[in-house]
Amino acid sequence: MSNLQKKNLRKSRNPRAAILKSIAIKASAPFLAAFSSRGPYIRACSILKPDIVAPGVGIVAGYTKLASMTGYEDDNRFQMYNILSGTSMACPHATAAAAYVKVIPS
Repeated sequence: MSNLQKKNLRKSRNPRAAILKSIAIKASAPFLAAFSSRGPYIRACSILKPDIVAPGVGIVAGYTKLASMTGYEDDNRFQMYNILSGTSMACPHATAAAAYVKVIPS
């Protein structure tokens, strides 16, 4: 939360937020990460396609100061943020998208 948001939150006795309905657009993504699921697997039909995909490559994320940037003992670089990739990096985006869809009446 930004300092401005905190300041505004402290000013109000009854802070409120609104989730507004957006307009659907069709846009193509530049690429799908190699580690992402692409749909039904020919040899195992039980592996289904994802209904929602989220960015999971090169995400700037908060990082612990309890571990170095690489995790190696001789690496003494410690930062508050790191650029990471993986399924877990897409999870907050997918969760937000699911929550957004859930609150908008159809």
